[in-house]
Amino acid sequence: MKAEATMDYIKRHAILFNKERISELIPVEAYDEEEGLFFISGDRDYLGAVYLGSPLVGADDGTTAMIKSAFSGDLPDDSLIQISHLSANFIENMVNLYGSGREDLLRRRDGLTSSQKEVLYGLYASRRKFITEGARRPLVKSSGVRLKNTMIILSIKIPVSKTPNQRELDDVRAAVMRFRESMKSVGLGPTPLDAQTYLVVMRSILNMGHDPDRWYDEDRLINEQVCSFDTDIESTPHYVRVKDNYIRSLSTQNYPDMVSLGLLNQLIGDPNGSHNQITDPFMFTLTIYFPQQAAALRNIKQKQNAIHYQAQGPWAKYVARIRSKEEGFSVLDEAIEQGNRPVKCWFNTLLFSESPDESQRSASRLRTHFQMHGYEMYEDTYMHGPFLMLQLPLGQEVEAVGKTHRFFTMTIREAAQLPPLIGEWKGTGRGAALIFFGRRGQIMLYDFFDGQTSMNTVVAATSGAGKSFLANDIIVGYLQKGAVVRVIDQGRSYEKLCDSIDGQYIAFDAETSISLNPFTHVKDIDEEITLLCVIVAKMASPSAGFNDWEMSQTAQILKELWDEFGTRMNITDVAERFNKKGLDNNHDHRLLNISQQLYQYTRHGAYGKYFDGPNNLDYSNNMVVLELDDLRSKPDLQQVVLLQLIAQIQTECYLGDRAVPKIVLIDEAWEAMMDPMVAKFLEGSYRRFRKYNAACIMVTQSLDDLYTSASGEAIAKNSPNTILLKQTSEAVEGLKKSERFRIGEYGFAQLRSLHTEIGQYADVLVRSGDNWGVGRFVVDRYTQLLYSTAASEVAAIKAFREQGLSVREAIEAYMAQEQGSAAPKKEKGKRGKAA
Repeated sequence: MKAEATMDYIKRHAILFNKERISELIPVEAYDEEEGLFFISGDRDYLGAVYLGSPLVGADDGTTAMIKSAFSGDLPDDSLIQISHLSANFIENMVNLYGSGREDLLRRRDGLTSSQKEVLYGLYASRRKFITEGARRPLVKSSGVRLKNTMIILSIKIPVSKTPNQRELDDVRAAVMRFRESMKSVGLGPTPLDAQTYLVVMRSILNMGHDPDRWYDEDRLINEQVCSFDTDIESTPHYVRVKDNYIRSLSTQNYPDMVSLGLLNQLIGDPNGSHNQITDPFMFTLTIYFPQQAAALRNIKQKQNAIHYQAQGPWAKYVARIRSKEEGFSVLDEAIEQGNRPVKCWFNTLLFSESPDESQRSASRLRTHFQMHGYEMYEDTYMHGPFLMLQLPLGQEVEAVGKTHRFFTMTIREAAQLPPLIGEWKGTGRGAALIFFGRRGQIMLYDFFDGQTSMNTVVAATSGAGKSFLANDIIVGYLQKGAVVRVIDQGRSYEKLCDSIDGQYIAFDAETSISLNPFTHVKDIDEEITLLCVIVAKMASPSAGFNDWEMSQTAQILKELWDEFGTRMNITDVAERFNKKGLDNNHDHRLLNISQQLYQYTRHGAYGKYFDGPNNLDYSNNMVVLELDDLRSKPDLQQVVLLQLIAQIQTECYLGDRAVPKIVLIDEAWEAMMDPMVAKFLEGSYRRFRKYNAACIMVTQSLDDLYTSASGEAIAKNSPNTILLKQTSEAVEGLKKSERFRIGEYGFAQLRSLHTEIGQYADVLVRSGDNWGVGRFVVDRYTQLLYSTAASEVAAIKAFREQGLSVREAIEAYMAQEQGSAAPKKEKGKRGKAA
């Protein structure tokens, strides 16, 4: 390239800094809604399209093959494809998804009391503020990572004549559609942009960190509407400043010997959450230029001959670069011989920083980070502004291929390994009852009800890793979304939360007057007879259970009593009927034994008070916690109570409004799984919950706990959702060896890396169906204290409660104490117990 041509190119781009003419550097002029194509001017005229997609969480050889197929389409010479990975801190859409439904429901939902609405809305507002601040400052200070949202931007430009005829339009439309379908097959979910959404994306890039304007004037050219008249642009040799964003361009000078799509997963930041992260917003862009084939092949052959000549010369043994280039051309020649089309590629990175110093530090860190993985990246000194414009969607030009010296010649086989398509999982996205953050900052929205199958879920973590803490957040998230929540616990992990939101907390202590008569709420005896028989069997024979004959006799007796007494019947009636029937049948010892074995549960026995009289368990509150901790010393009674509670919850779900989501959370589920009868009972209930728009959540220490019985294994198989916190190394290896939890080698490496930093965050591996991702569970300080089971924090807040403060007031007092300010006083006119 002649020197004067290069200078002309640079001078032409000097108009970037004349904001009155900046539109001349953005070639997109118009959009045809009917054709779905943009008109693009420049060194020649083009038609093109832009799509917005989500990143891939992983890739394999099949992914690469599909990308190669997309690049192998019969594209005309001089066509251009751009694939950009935009990791930016405009998270408004994700935050709005998290808030959607919450605000309206909390303001109008009839099922919540005013105090419940107040507390739940306060928790939501506090979390929303916390999330929003995360785009500006790291929520986990040690990582330096701010919250972000990643988008994949796909652009394709195809040359046309000045006045394209219908055949040209048809050819372009077909090529664009093939490209889109190929990207859809890859899994990117491409959504086409029109003029307005294209402008929003462009403004988002150029005005990073600020909510983009959404206006569009159909009577003006598109490129005249990208920047507002007050856009302030400054050029220096080391960055270009657009308003308060300092943008640096870095380009790849050398690639590693081996490249792959998976390597991009490392380039966006260490997936294990170490300090090797890109802390500023960034955009990776791969530009692929499809040259004229004959000319490209001639050019490659000429260069290959020249390098071969140099490699035979006396200096070759001293200059490794010559030998390396010859090897590279041999590989290229082999690929072309195999039918791979030659292309030219440019991999560029744009960094968006808040100050010149931070821009310099960020660029230095990025170069070091890329170098660790074999990439040599250099700053595009003096060219930051022009190269910024070339990386914008549809901004690349054929003229730049020869004049920037940034394009590498390769074939589509190699190019298919370079697109920056890998990113962190965004979650299921729609319901957004829960929110996590990827280790590299991506917001993850998750909801059990987003799946297409069952909503059932397993939460597992080693002791102290934060499973009860997370379970508290699950409860709050679904209460905020209008769900009915029922919790069965044995450890008082939810007492404080229940108290703070005026839920109903039911403990089965010595003073309780609760009756769990299993017959009071029966609506259809034929539908519920099996469940009732299991409960009676558990009472009479807690270890062995009943055989088929005994179950048959039990069913007959229950039906007889139902016909006589209906919902007024009780366990005493059942025991007496077994006794009578045994006496009437020649003193059948089998029936008489059952009668005797039921004695403890009759009104005469030690457990009779729990089952005599009408069932008076009150489920009118949206949140009910059923605490079994006081029954630990009576495991036989505890298991019977557990069965009855599950049966009653199931009946409530069956009779309730199917439009209202229901959450049934069973903590310390591993203890229940050790009892075959309980496990079998749970299995049956587990299968039914989906019909009632209910999700059953089993909270346990390890997934292995579920595989102690066939019923537990069935429960695991019927749980498409899994949330794992820190696991023991033995548990991880056991899961991998059993092949029951399929997440691949990389997935298990991620599972081993899960960590809980008490008081800061807990790593979580979240799986929904075949999709999974690793995130961090981080909450604001108020929420943290509300959920905390740490002994020191619980004791301190309890001390404030004993002074007459509500839970909210006690937490605020503790926070004030932490900050060294005066603790708030008890609010007048409010009950100490209310939150």
